[in-house]
Formats: sequence, structure tokens, C-alpha cells
Amino acid sequence: MPNNIRSIYLPDEVPPQFVSLWQTSDEVWGFKDHNCRYVYANAPFFDLLNLDPEFNITGLLDSDLFDSKSKKTSFAKFALEFRKQEKLAKKTEKRVCSIETYCFGREKKIQSYLFDKFPLWNSEKKYIGIMFHGRKMDFLTCCQYFDRTLPITLLSEKPDDFFTDQEFDVIFYLLQGNNNKVIAQKLPTSEQEIADYRQAIYQKANVDSLDDLEEFCKKNNYNRYVPQRFFKPCSIIIPLTAWNLGETKRKTA
Repeated sequence: MPNNIRSIYLPDEVPPQFVSLWQTSDEVWGFKDHNCRYVYANAPFFDLLNLDPEFNITGLLDSDLFDSKSKKTSFAKFALEFRKQEKLAKKTEKRVCSIETYCFGREKKIQSYLFDKFPLWNSEKKYIGIMFHGRKMDFLTCCQYFDRTLPITLLSEKPDDFFTDQEFDVIFYLLQGNNNKVIAQKLPTSEQEIADYRQAIYQKANVDSLDDLEEFCKKNNYNRYVPQRFFKPCSIIIPLTAWNLGETKRKTA
């Protein structure tokens, strides 16, 4: 664990049980003060942003974060978005959830993470900051829900080299229910070339239909693979019906 990660920097109002959980968890946890400056972040957060283990995060803003190669992190590039999310959490007095898709981890691969920001107040009803939690995003389709199967975690690297990169691109769109014409527009290439790729894919998988291909892909985890170039760095807030943007119950400091 990074040397600078010590609970003495946290407000007294933060329960020690929280700190114990953060220090032992393999998921991202941290705390920012009322000025959106970092007070605490656990080791998985450092790994997620590829920060040097000795990097002192205390008192820094998102825009101040540099990775182990002295390059601005993805968080730094989206600092304004995070500030909006934290202000929204304070205003609504509710959890704000967002999907963050960036180059994450020591391996610097584009991945999607689900982040929750929880506003905290002390006994005097004074706003003291944001507790945040991040975890790798799982995906649950309608079919999985009704079949009672487990959610899946997307893969950003090819499971194997059974198909070529171009064939995996076509498979990705086929599994989304796109026809040859639509896939040709998305890649872009000719419709005939997509038909040729499709035929080659069917032959390799030894299948005769899209349904059979879907089953083949499920067995080999190809349905979980999303080519890196189809990921776009972004920050998306997930709206909650519990928000009341017209008024707040508590006056915040």
C-alpha cells in the first residue's frame, strides 16, 4: 500500500470501519474533501490510474493526477466532469453513479468502470466531502436476466487468435444483430466484403446460422470481447429517480 495512504488525513466523522474496509478491499475506494481534493485513496485506485506507489495524492485535484510515466491520467482529462458529478451529489444529497470508460490499469487498456459518489455530512449538518467507490462494470442482457445467467464482464483483449482482427470486428457487430449492410457502413467497407468475412467466420466456427454462431461465441467467450478501437473514452452519469433537483432537504455548507 502506498506510504501516503494513512487514515490520519481523514475527517474524524469518517467511521474507522470504513477505513478498514477500504484498506482491505480489492475494489477502488477513496475520499475527497468539500473542495474536491483527495484525502484518501486505496491501493487499487493507484493501480487503476497507474500511479506511482509513492505518489502523494493528498490535497490534489483530479486535474493534478499524473501517472507513473508523468503523463496526465484519464481522470485528469475529465476533471470537470467529475467536479459536476460531485456537485450533483452534494445538491441532491444522493449517490451519483457514473460509467467511466478510459485507459485503466497498469496495462493501460480501455475498460469500463462503474463509479459511485456518496456525499457525507457531519453531525452538525456540514458537508465534509465525497466517498467514492469504483468497480469493473458487469453487463446483464434481457436474455441473461430471464435465463437467470450471471452478468458478464467485457474483455478488451482477444480471448485467442482463432479469428483475425477483421473477423472479430465483424463478429462484434453480428452479435449486436446488425445485417451486412449496416456492418459495412459502420466499419466502413463494402457489403460484399462483409459477406465474405461472414462466410469465412461461419466456416471457421463450423456453423450455418447466426444462432449457431452466437452459441459458439458464448462457449468461447467471444461474446464478451469488444475490440479496443470500438471503445471511446467517456464519462456518463446514470440518472436516478431519487434525485430531487428542485429542492434539497438540508442546507449545505
